[in-house]
Amino acid sequence: MIRLLITDLDDTLYPWLDSFVPAFYAMAGETARILDLPLYAVLPEFKQVHTVYGDVEHPFAIAQLPSVRRRYPGAPLEQLRIVFAGALQAFSNVRAQRLHLLPGVYDTLRKVHEAGIQIAGYTDAGSGNGLERLRELKIEPFFDALYVTGGLSSEAAENRLLRDGGHAKPNPAMLRKICRDFRVREEEAVYAGDSMTCDVLMAAQTHVHSVQTLWLKEHRNKEDQDNYRKLVAITNWTEQDFSKDEALRRVCRRKNVRPEFTVGCYSEIWEIITRFAGKES
Repeated sequence: MIRLLITDLDDTLYPWLDSFVPAFYAMAGETARILDLPLYAVLPEFKQVHTVYGDVEHPFAIAQLPSVRRRYPGAPLEQLRIVFAGALQAFSNVRAQRLHLLPGVYDTLRKVHEAGIQIAGYTDAGSGNGLERLRELKIEPFFDALYVTGGLSSEAAENRLLRDGGHAKPNPAMLRKICRDFRVREEEAVYAGDSMTCDVLMAAQTHVHSVQTLWLKEHRNKEDQDNYRKLVAITNWTEQDFSKDEALRRVCRRKNVRPEFTVGCYSEIWEIITRFAGKES
């Protein structure tokens, strides 16, 4: 019997890449216009800020851009927010248009929740960003906990959902800890995620049942595929990070790592859960 669903967030429950990247580039384009600079001059500065803070979603990164500091030396954040209000609004407008739940997500989470099965989110997104998206998409009430990497601020630690998820995925020790936190055996938990290296490999190193979600991989159009290249241009990842990811891919190939289940739609996870219930009866 399955007593716990652990789920990744970004590109598993909603299209993070295909909503964040267009929104970011809308913001960056407006930032460049305000500074009277070409976009190609601004993008490396964003990448520099993201690398310093280790987060491509660093809050109000515009204020840290070298060009902004030179143009507005000593300006308080309040003033900069006014100057770059158009850029921030551009980000919000595009993301609002593109951020949505993937097919089957809402109904599946509702069914799992109503069946008395606990739900934990486990994400590499920062605490504020992950929780904000759950709220915007109106699925926060279904969650019993949200494990985020990178640590918790004192303010975030007060939130009933947020818990420290340790270092970045893949982190099988954290997956085991989540099961212990919920007092379930690993065999009584299902973990769902889209990434072979961050999600499937991690679950394969435990006794947690693994589900790889493939909806986005199967439905991305040419424009959305181009978003990965655009993300790389401004990512916080270093050469060491890319090398680590490639090493993990080699591990997956060498060990022939495969998910226990693959689903084309999130709703199939409910079918998997009920299948386990049937085995018990």
